[in-house]
Amino acid sequence: MRNLRIPLTGRRGLREASGFTLIELLVVIAIIAVLASILFPVFSRAREAGRRSSCLNNEKQLTLAFMMYAQDNRETLPPSVINIGGRWVPWDDLIEPFVKSDKSFKCPSDSVKRAPGRAARSYAMNDQLAYKMQVTTGQAWTGQGMKLGAIPSPSRYVLLTEWHVAGNVRSEGNYQTKMTEPLANEYYHDGGEGNNFSFFDGHVKYYQRGQLDTDRNYMFWQELGQ
Repeated sequence: MRNLRIPLTGRRGLREASGFTLIELLVVIAIIAVLASILFPVFSRAREAGRRSSCLNNEKQLTLAFMMYAQDNRETLPPSVINIGGRWVPWDDLIEPFVKSDKSFKCPSDSVKRAPGRAARSYAMNDQLAYKMQVTTGQAWTGQGMKLGAIPSPSRYVLLTEWHVAGNVRSEGNYQTKMTEPLANEYYHDGGEGNNFSFFDGHVKYYQRGQLDTDRNYMFWQELGQ
């Protein structure tokens, strides 16, 4: 049996043999470029939403560790730092036994470089937890934390916030704390528009800039209008 061959002749035959024309290829490339310009921002926002969610979960774990520490210490929260045997022990070391993983101390959105050998800590505690520890020159640091019952409204006042700075590192005696709500350049999610905040009742919530404020004398941060 002879093989049948169908010759490809003329312009139609050349077009069928070569596949796409140059114009058709350019059209396909243009369509891909348009789709990419639409989808890439969507993917970027989705990745940031994932990082923000992981960061919130980390802060939730740390807040739970604060509460567990208080339960073991007569309803007293850990101080920002305490001197034990001549060594300054910051709050992250105090709550570490109650934290499942050291990864909880670093927010996935924290891209600040630390000095070699120093692990990142992306969160700062409310400075007012340390207000009982003010001492005069020559006195010993008392290391007293705040009683949970001393918080006027636990669901309204901030315990932890994010602070992505080079000096905020694990197990360091600089014990990063914040006295006032974050500045405009201290918001790290959604293009610098918001942060996660945890509260003394244990809940964690995402807030955009301008949604938190300090009460008189910077005693506590609270949700604006409350």
